[in-house]
Amino acid sequence: MMEIEFSPTLADFKHATRLDRRVNLFHLVSHFALTWFAPSIALVLIFLMVVASSLFAVRFEVGSSVTFGALALCLFAPFLEQWILRKSFRSMFPDNAFERRIRFTILQDGVDVEIPGVAEAKYQWGAFVRSVQDESFMLLYVSNTRFVFFPISTLSLEDRAELNELMARHLPKGKQ
Repeated sequence: MMEIEFSPTLADFKHATRLDRRVNLFHLVSHFALTWFAPSIALVLIFLMVVASSLFAVRFEVGSSVTFGALALCLFAPFLEQWILRKSFRSMFPDNAFERRIRFTILQDGVDVEIPGVAEAKYQWGAFVRSVQDESFMLLYVSNTRFVFFPISTLSLEDRAELNELMARHLPKGKQ
């Protein structure tokens, strides 16, 4: 049995999300589209609309102003993504919560996750479809898009070896 207890921060949650983007192609593509592609295209189109209206005396109708407004909203997409991340974090750890703590208990038959006063879950090893880790965090995926995360940087080398052995034994081959 191994217990990990930590107080997650918004920076930890963002780190876990970035780690997820490295291994989840859909999340990476949607992040790229939301934060780079849509604002870039919107900026170019707004620029072309302004240039066309000033150089060629093109007169835009009411529908064009709606289009212009929609394009302008696309410029706020990166801020929208950050707002969604903060909102997701706050839904897991409300401001009125007594403390922001997560307790992981890693057992031979599964993982217990507890956020005191908010939620509690018990996962059998068979519930996890894969795992991903870097030098700081481990993500255990319950589905292709949902994961639980915890810091592994605080674990001793023996605990890390035991955790890796448990995952090798219980997770589908090639998914550790």
